[in-house]
Amino acid sequence: MISVKKLEEYHLRKYSEDKDWSFRRTAEALNRSIGSISDDLRLSLALRIYPMLCEFHNKDSAMNWLKFKGKCHLYSYREWSDKQIQDILDYLKAELEDA
Repeated sequence: MISVKKLEEYHLRKYSEDKDWSFRRTAEALNRSIGSISDDLRLSLALRIYPMLCEFHNKDSAMNWLKFKGKCHLYSYREWSDKQIQDILDYLKAELEDA
């Protein structure tokens, strides 16, 4: 199983090569559901905010903690649209290129 970090790197690389690249195409290329790709990319972004998520024994435990934590915020991570996630990924990619 591909790690969420590797998935993010793959998706960003493909998107940088083709601006029409989408979560759907990533899902098709990896033979996974769009929902699982979306959740993994959300988790990858959340790891930047909550690095302690790496300490959980598995992805489900980290997602459960994040879901609970998300309910404590006005804007839950589950409400992020695919467009908002892509905008964040674009921003992070630009930050990495400038570094």
